[in-house]
Amino acid sequence: MTQQAAQGEQFWNWFLENKTNIEQALAVENTSWLRENLTSRIQALKTDGDCPQLNWEIGPGKRRKWQLCISPTTLENAAITEAVARSAPKVPDWEFYAYKQPKPRETCFELSLTDKHGELIEVDATNWRFALRRIGNNGHVGILFFAPNFLSVSEDMADKVAWLILDNLLGEEKVLRLFKEAHVFPSQKFPVDYPAISIHELSDVVESV
Repeated sequence: MTQQAAQGEQFWNWFLENKTNIEQALAVENTSWLRENLTSRIQALKTDGDCPQLNWEIGPGKRRKWQLCISPTTLENAAITEAVARSAPKVPDWEFYAYKQPKPRETCFELSLTDKHGELIEVDATNWRFALRRIGNNGHVGILFFAPNFLSVSEDMADKVAWLILDNLLGEEKVLRLFKEAHVFPSQKFPVDYPAISIHELSDVVESV
């Protein structure tokens, strides 16, 4: 057994032993307990120690009560999360994924996150528009979001918001395989020579790329 496989087996054994505790933490929204107990164990699934680390999401499932998504964050880590998800045990009320999944339509345009100073940033992308541009000859694209009333944040935070909104709408696997750039422009900075499309049409547009 490889070190990678051993780490995966150790994680799933821990998950089975702590299933009740995990579900109780979810039921009362005890995010501190979940972060404390999941983050280091999921990051340990990547044994080479190189950055970036793995990430995770947990919450209501699509077909079952709960889901756990082990996020690769980059394509280079995808083989790890895919192997871990394939080795997952069958657990009542649970589904497991190797990528973050698209969010339900009623919540996919909303984000709450904190900046490096711990300040809460709340985003509502319902009225955003976008433009795609091709990058290279391998089918990759970049996206520019036009964001009316977007908060004044750092460029890095704005880009982070762009990627998170993409993950919410399309799911992480599609985003990692298709997109090379993602940026948010407040209304006054959006390039005027880009025809913008409603964000509600993004999924359909991406399918035609």
